[in-house]
Amino acid sequence: MKKILLAMVILITPYALWAQGWPEKYGGVMLQGFYWDSFVDTKWTNIESQADELSKYFDLIWVPQSGWCNGNKQMGYAPVWWFDHKSAFGTEAELRSMIATYKKKGVGIIEDVVINHRSGNTNWCDFPTETWNGHTMSWTLADICNGDDGGETRNNGYEVSGANDTGDDFNGSRDLDHTSTNVQNNIKIYLDFLLNDLGYTGFRYDMVKGFSPYYVGMYNASSKPKFSVGEYWDGSYDNVTWWINGTNYDNAIQSAAFDFPLKDGINASFGSSTWDISNKGMAGSTKGMNRYSVTFVDNHDTYGNNNRLNNNVLAANAFILALPGTPCIFLPHWQKYKSEIGKMILARKAAGVTNQSEIVQQKPLNGGYVTVVRGDKAEVMVLSGFPQDFDTSGFTMISSGTNYAYYVSSTLDVTDILNNGQPETIPGEVKIHVSSTSGTAPYLYAWDGNGTKHNGAWPGKQLTATSTSADGKTWYDWTSTVTPINIIFNDGNGKQTSNIEGVSGERFYIIDPSNVTEKKFGYFEAPAAAYIHPGCATYMEDTFAYFEAPADWNKVFVWAWNTEGDLYDNWPGVEISQVGTAPNGNKVYRWTHTTSSPTKIIFHDGTGTKTADLRFENGGYYNVKGLLYTVTQPKVTISAAGYATFSFAQPIDFARAEGLTAYIVNDNNGERATLQQVSMVPANTGVVLKGEPGDYVLHPTTETTDDVSGNLLKATSLTGSVTTDGTYYVLANMASHGVGFYKLENGNKVYGNKAYLTYNANQAKLFISFESGETTAIRDVNTSARECQSVYTLSGIKVTGNGKLPKGIYIVNGKKLVIR
Repeated sequence: MKKILLAMVILITPYALWAQGWPEKYGGVMLQGFYWDSFVDTKWTNIESQADELSKYFDLIWVPQSGWCNGNKQMGYAPVWWFDHKSAFGTEAELRSMIATYKKKGVGIIEDVVINHRSGNTNWCDFPTETWNGHTMSWTLADICNGDDGGETRNNGYEVSGANDTGDDFNGSRDLDHTSTNVQNNIKIYLDFLLNDLGYTGFRYDMVKGFSPYYVGMYNASSKPKFSVGEYWDGSYDNVTWWINGTNYDNAIQSAAFDFPLKDGINASFGSSTWDISNKGMAGSTKGMNRYSVTFVDNHDTYGNNNRLNNNVLAANAFILALPGTPCIFLPHWQKYKSEIGKMILARKAAGVTNQSEIVQQKPLNGGYVTVVRGDKAEVMVLSGFPQDFDTSGFTMISSGTNYAYYVSSTLDVTDILNNGQPETIPGEVKIHVSSTSGTAPYLYAWDGNGTKHNGAWPGKQLTATSTSADGKTWYDWTSTVTPINIIFNDGNGKQTSNIEGVSGERFYIIDPSNVTEKKFGYFEAPAAAYIHPGCATYMEDTFAYFEAPADWNKVFVWAWNTEGDLYDNWPGVEISQVGTAPNGNKVYRWTHTTSSPTKIIFHDGTGTKTADLRFENGGYYNVKGLLYTVTQPKVTISAAGYATFSFAQPIDFARAEGLTAYIVNDNNGERATLQQVSMVPANTGVVLKGEPGDYVLHPTTETTDDVSGNLLKATSLTGSVTTDGTYYVLANMASHGVGFYKLENGNKVYGNKAYLTYNANQAKLFISFESGETTAIRDVNTSARECQSVYTLSGIKVTGNGKLPKGIYIVNGKKLVIR
């Protein structure tokens, strides 16, 4: 009998711990997966497609209220239907699929629960009657607060008769009377549906100032979500913790809250670069409230008004990723700073930092602020601003940039973290496309970092799978099941390329077997643009696809459908319009749709000639054979130094890239080169970009572009990687002279979608610097750039980032360097 009782304790205790508002000693990180009007980025299918990546970093993803609001451009904050979950973000089937996919990967989806108010179906107050699982939910005017909308509801002829509101009045929808037994029962059924039918893991309660926290406690005690967080928008620590304590029900706090007091402290310090971060909100509490703190830098509301943080955004994210509490990363910040935020999340988890970890050091110091937090396995340290003369011995730098540096104890093995979580070989896909000037399919030999062969013994297998690009070129295709992979192209008779190592992602190569030196034939890596093109195929924010029609088609129609039915009432569907011409002379047509996304699509000419039933992929570029490629938005990463070079095979509108400035280089006379700002640049134009460190999404354009005829920058957007002959200058950040163009040593590469300068022997200098204003100066200095600088600690740990190295001894490109 004792054994049975013990087993019951083991089963029940963890559940009880999960049910009390927010788990204790919780080490997870949450992503807010939307922003206002993020109808493309937050499509359920789009979120689901990122599951492999996002599940490496995030444990929870907060999504918009998913019920139908009688409109395709609704964010969900004026709910009408509680049990119909088609929305602006996709169908209910797509929602369920997304939730299930993440659940299999151990990631919970948090629903935005809007129960402070509700909108009528056809008028102010006619909430629809709905039935689920044998329960029918009906409503009357007695379920709406007396005095709703400051009395306007009654003034418009609706005799609402509920009790007085237990919180703030919300204008625009009807405030529910949470003292009503009918309202309470309907909400409990609704929350049960969200958790146990749709599969949500927890709730984010919207507008909780609108009703008493007692009712959040009641609803959670009934539904038992694993996670609950309320939006009590108030910068007062006392007021927010009052709300948290007010959710106490059945002798347990039932919900966490967003840490608005910390948000105010972040805005005050990081927004002005003053570095007095004494206000750490609930995250800095020594009274146990850090468990219930969900920290954030911005959310969909603050991002769109005067509460938005405009300065030191990545530094602020580094700060919350070191603090106790549960960090919630805002989607636009993740999109822009993915690489650095990802490394810091992995480091936080490796150190065992939880929502209740102890802050062991926090102090202002010489122009900055130092925060050290002790995790279960190691300590995390974040330097905000740049404290001078601070001893960082005993710590390893994970990430650094403008006004921040993030460290963990040197006792941790952070090799994989510094490589952003990628061990030497992991399961995954590498897609290889190769075109041969000989027209003959090459052989491909492949092996991974452990020496395992992945396409047979030497010389590998001759490639047979093919695809055709928009210009009619044939590409031979091969997919690896691990990443990264090493490859050699060869002719099966002893002639081959050199080793091509560390290949990941989707790569394009052009090989030239006729150009043979010592049995090695030439190749270069081409950008996706060499496969994609034509310039008219630009990214769209709606659901869209392109079709390259055969020369004998005079019209193009689209018929599409998904699991819920046909997108059009009658065949032949919709006729689509030509938007351009492919390099081979074929007409290119574009189809867009704003209400839902199909799973299958057919293109036809209206006379009986049609494609097969094709799998639909948003942004797909198709011809009669099927999908050729996917049109995506180009992206660029600005390094910690604040600069990058870029080129792309389509015209780009840099004016739409907030925080990013583009320049061309011209008027060089051997003494000075001028940086000229540009906005709209033609395809294949090399530019210098300046901005805060992070990832930027760029926008192709069909508008008239700027005159860049005097630009000296060479683009690699069409050639792919090029190997220098000793006259190339590339953008780099070297300790000796800072950011500038440095001479690239002979034999090194400039990669695709970058830009570089060339100088002949009479002009050749070793360094071109960025000075104040928009100029560069060419000086004789004894510095040149290799392809990259490899920096390691004496213990062999690779150091990444372009930030200032702390004091210590390092191995830089094989030589010892002492930083004093």
